[in-house]
Amino acid sequence: MLLKRPYKIYGKITKVSGVYIEASNYSSGVGDEVTIDGGFRGEIIGFDKENAIIMCFDSNVNVKPGTKVLYSEEPVSTYVSEEFLGKVLDPFWKHNT
Repeated sequence: MLLKRPYKIYGKITKVSGVYIEASNYSSGVGDEVTIDGGFRGEIIGFDKENAIIMCFDSNVNVKPGTKVLYSEEPVSTYVSEEFLGKVLDPFWKHNT
């Protein structure tokens, strides 16, 4: 288990293009989760020069250049246990029955 840093790393959105968002990136990698100011969550799917390319899990309506992005430096993941056997869940633990 990695120890979390005592500080948070933020970037800013530099470009919004359809379903993709570009943001300044300082240390995160492909697959890391990000939180965009306003509660939107997404995943880094690539890079363009020094910018991270992010795919939002939610709608990216009202996301604008300059909006703050929090880098988690942790991969997107879903934890499971036996209590979920036989249930249908989306990646955010919402039951789809």
